[in-house]
This record gives sequence, C-alpha cells and structure tokens, in this order.
Amino acid sequence: MKETSRRNFGKALAAVLAFLPSVSLANTNEASIPAESQKLSGKKNQHDTPPTFVISEGSFIVELDKPLEYVTTTGGKKRYRRRKAMGGHDAQLDHIKIVAGSGEMLYRNDAATDCEIVVELENSLEARVYGGPDLIVEIPQSLVLGTAQSGPPKRAHRYVPSPRSIQGIKVQRGNSVLYSVERNETLSELAEVRIMVWHTDY
Repeated sequence: MKETSRRNFGKALAAVLAFLPSVSLANTNEASIPAESQKLSGKKNQHDTPPTFVISEGSFIVELDKPLEYVTTTGGKKRYRRRKAMGGHDAQLDHIKIVAGSGEMLYRNDAATDCEIVVELENSLEARVYGGPDLIVEIPQSLVLGTAQSGPPKRAHRYVPSPRSIQGIKVQRGNSVLYSVERNETLSELAEVRIMVWHTDY
C-alpha cells in the first residue's frame, strides 16, 4: 500500500513538473494580450466622440459639422462640398460605422482613407459621399438638398432632401467593394439605419 502510494505520488509529481513549462509559456502569451488590446482600444477610443457626419433615419438626411456649398451638376448628379477654412487640410474619410436602428453594428471600418460610401435610394437613385481635397456629397439631380436646418451641436447643419428611403449601402475603395448590404438582407430593412463618418480636417 505504502509502496503504491509512493509510486502514484511520484507519477503525479512528474506530471506536474512536465506541465509547468507549458503553463509558464501560456501565461507569458496571455500577458501580452492586454497590451495589444490597449493598443487597439486606443485606436477605437479616439472615435468615441460623436461623428462629424451622419446620414440618418433610413433616408438621405445629412447632418454635418459645416455647411455644404454647391459645386456643379454633371452626369445627372449635383455635387456639394463641405465648406472649410481657406488653406484647410484635406478631408479624407477616417472612420465609418453603419448601425441599424436597433443599435446593431452592421459595419465598421477604422481605416477608411480613400473609401467611398454609395447609398442606393428608391426609384433607382444613388448618392455618394467621399473625401479628398474636400468632403464631397453627390445627390441625384432630381433631389433638392434644401436649406440647412439646425442639427445637434456636433453636426449643426442638417439637410433634409425630398424623402427617399435607403435601399442599399456600399463601402468601396476604388473598384473593390469592402461592404455591401441590401434592404432585404436586414431584419430592420435599413429603416432608421445610420451611416456615421469621422473625417480629417475637423
């Protein structure tokens, strides 16, 4: 009995000793995870402030921090640019979130430079938002942007064109489609969907 107990104890001790290096290695790997998480969360946290540009309410209602001014009409599209100070920096898209009316995250892009947002509206109409020297909003010629109304403090200028429900949304970079969703692919049918954009040249 005693001899058996010693043998069992010896086997158990050997197993523990053999396991220790792997435990130590696992703990070392896990210890590095929080540091990486902090780096990632630091990137995310810089966008915790309210967005400076929003397309909201499942329609092409535009809210932004500065007024839009008309530029030109070409190819059946009216082009507007976000007004900025003389000599201001380029207005590249920086971060995009697309959220369903219930708060469900449909899409997130933390590196949205050179991206373009394409909003498909009813009656086969299409609007676009993209950056560059200026932040550009293109709407179909048949839509009337209207005069800016008062919006929330961070986006004081609110434009409500003729109501057109959102049928689909794409985010693309050049010819590459990074994200695409159609109305019938979501439970909310894109009702009250919000497209939130943070951009450079705040």
